[in-house]
Amino acid sequence: MEWRFLLAGPTDTASTLANPDPDWITEKVWTEILNVAKLPSCKGFENHVAANTDHYRQYFESSDAHRFPLAEPFHRLQLFQRLMVMRCIRPDKVALGVQDYVTEQLGQRFIEPPPFDLNACYGESSTLAPLIFVLSSGADPMADLLKLCDEMHMMKKFDQVSLGQGQGPKAEKLITQAIDKGMWICLQNCHLAQSFMPRLEQIVDNIDPAKVHKDFRLWLTSMPSPHFPVSILQNGVKMTLEPPKGLKSNVMRSFVRMEDKYFKESQKPEELKKLTYAICLFHAVIQDRRKFGPLGWNIRYDFTDGDLAIKDFSFSLSGTYVSPNCDTVAEFLEVIRALPPTPLPEIFGLHENADITCAQNETYTMFETVLSLQPRTSSGGGSGLSREDIIEKGASSINEKCPPLYLIDEILHKYPTKYEESMNTVLAQECIRYNGLLGVMQVTLREGLKALKGLVVMSPDLESVCDAIFNNQVPDLWAGKAYPSMKPLSSWVTDLHERVRFIDAWIDQGPPAVFWFSGFFFPQAFFTGIMQNYARKMQFPIDTIGWDFHVMDQNTVENTTSAPAEGCYIYGLFMEGARWDSTTHAIGESRPKELYTEFPLMWLDPKQHRVAPKDGIYMCPCYKILSRAGTLSTTGHSTNFVMYMEVPSKHTQSHWIDRGLALFTQLMF
Repeated sequence: MEWRFLLAGPTDTASTLANPDPDWITEKVWTEILNVAKLPSCKGFENHVAANTDHYRQYFESSDAHRFPLAEPFHRLQLFQRLMVMRCIRPDKVALGVQDYVTEQLGQRFIEPPPFDLNACYGESSTLAPLIFVLSSGADPMADLLKLCDEMHMMKKFDQVSLGQGQGPKAEKLITQAIDKGMWICLQNCHLAQSFMPRLEQIVDNIDPAKVHKDFRLWLTSMPSPHFPVSILQNGVKMTLEPPKGLKSNVMRSFVRMEDKYFKESQKPEELKKLTYAICLFHAVIQDRRKFGPLGWNIRYDFTDGDLAIKDFSFSLSGTYVSPNCDTVAEFLEVIRALPPTPLPEIFGLHENADITCAQNETYTMFETVLSLQPRTSSGGGSGLSREDIIEKGASSINEKCPPLYLIDEILHKYPTKYEESMNTVLAQECIRYNGLLGVMQVTLREGLKALKGLVVMSPDLESVCDAIFNNQVPDLWAGKAYPSMKPLSSWVTDLHERVRFIDAWIDQGPPAVFWFSGFFFPQAFFTGIMQNYARKMQFPIDTIGWDFHVMDQNTVENTTSAPAEGCYIYGLFMEGARWDSTTHAIGESRPKELYTEFPLMWLDPKQHRVAPKDGIYMCPCYKILSRAGTLSTTGHSTNFVMYMEVPSKHTQSHWIDRGLALFTQLMF
């Protein structure tokens, strides 16, 4: 059970004890504490936290939380069990804690990546054993391969082809020529040439050792792919080149490949030195910014070394990163070695909290990866319950609380389609969408419970639902019918019940004074309905209407009892990358360790021929979930992006763009 909790997290969101210190203990942290306290090794932990909030606040604020000693009696917890506490209170430190655990159990060498030596790999190859680069995102081995070609005097006998549509015959011709003449051939991106892979396997298998030139080598690059020939993979020399991790390593790698003659051959060597350093640093920044996830780049682009082909200036506010006055590559390398080993978020334009976001993303990605590799026949981990018992208990709990389907005919009778009230249509459409989700949940839960008892066949679909319930993940069958969400299953179910209660209250009591924006399946339809009501009331063409945005930070849902004359009040948004400052009535910088904050109630006020302000606001993107990236649906709307909202700001737009500032309708917990 300890292993399952560490990987899957809490499975019960019910709060059995009040949060002792909401100032720093978030709802997510307290839920995890309550769940870890159910494990035998951590029994009574929730009461211990409540009685020692000062101690655990020090733990929470510690820069070395992964080595922070716990108070008695929990100081006796083993290192693995302390990882569970870490997951609850400081998930950003779990990766460091895991490193300590691996070092303690296996040794230091198991956390140190081996150096990449292409010469040694080449030495292990032969004319019959291709050299295979297993690609990872952001890594491009071509620069290293070309450098080896130059060292081995093979540049004139080297050729390459990037595989894709129609490139198979060209590749085959080059291989045949290379076998006779002793050339090096590199076939790039084999994963993009699925149809050519069987033919490539035949070519490699049929190479005659007696006729092949001794200098012939076949180099292949490919992302992991199920279509890559197994025989080539088994017989070849496998290599993987991870992109340099960290800004300092990235800049260092760029300069290690250079020689002084690169600068001396230029007609303007001084300008070239400045420009080269700036480009290398910029390249490192855009690469390393990916580690912050969607906060760094909405859509992750795999910048590689191929993108780095080509006055004194400070690249950061603190002056840590500047354009140095250097004459030789060696002097540049000395400057680069003096850079901080862990880059400060300021060089990326991000707040210091971004490091925490980055570390948390790394932790949860690690958990998801390990969870996906777990066997499906394991027991409950010493809890006395088998895997099937745990699944049955979870499925039964969800099934018993699953809301009934909406009676659409009754809703349409109470809220008929009216020209002057578009929100009736919005309500009916929301109910239909929720019915689609609730219907598939009810069927799969009912049939899954039968399958666990052997009453019906366990189909692949039912098996995937059961696996997801055991792993505390939302089943794909449900997610396909649901709204976008990144929540674990336990939190997702709780959120679903809140959404249904929101719709139920609307049906029973009429449209609310303040709409819970997060509760909509399709928020774009809600906005359109509000705008249509205004357009039809005022008899304005709807395409001439825009929104005025008013942040009502003095209002709450409780003290707002009536809707505005025009437009609507909404609440339920969260801000990442900054916070709302109710003192200045504008966006403010985040507080330390405060990754997400609730955004105040907002009034969306429709206006005809509205002219947007030119300054004093930030055009803040609003998304449904934290991943930010989405796809265009059949309606022409993004599956994630909702709209831009004008939020008052005393900084420039670019300042908050660098911060990655955005609004969201829901979080990951």
